[in-house]
Amino acid sequence: MNPLSAIVGKIELDQPVNTTVRVRLTEADINQALNSDYIKSKLFPIELSVDDEIVTLELQLPLSLHLPGGEKMEFTGSMLVHKIDNTQQIGFSAVALPRTDKHPVLLEGFRCTPGTGISLELTIALMQKLKELMNLPYFEFPEIAFCIKELGVQEGTMTLIIEAHVYEIPSS
Repeated sequence: MNPLSAIVGKIELDQPVNTTVRVRLTEADINQALNSDYIKSKLFPIELSVDDEIVTLELQLPLSLHLPGGEKMEFTGSMLVHKIDNTQQIGFSAVALPRTDKHPVLLEGFRCTPGTGISLELTIALMQKLKELMNLPYFEFPEIAFCIKELGVQEGTMTLIIEAHVYEIPSS
């Protein structure tokens, strides 16, 4: 890092950096980030194979995360379910507990908005895809690769211990 540039607020890396950070986020911080243009640009459709048919799920903003305490994370949002012959919008809410030393990620509940729903086959395919994502050793973007080592959830806040390999400081 160039010290003179850092003094005036322009931080650039001369070479990649390995770091471990502890980050504490409030519910408001998380929800603002979840609905940012940056996250919107990173959301990608999820393709699932359901009864030999490709079904595509597309998350829709706004998404919301509530941290009620008891290690619980409550997600609400909606998604488009694209099938060969139709597209359906589904509202959902889910309650999950993060992985700890004592248990894996736990899904306490998943509910569709009344009047909508998804098939059992689609639910199984979605849960399998979520399991794959949860078991990734790290997440990689053009400017950073990182691994969440610990995730603690308290009422209104989330604390993360993250190991990262930073190639460059993101501009936004």
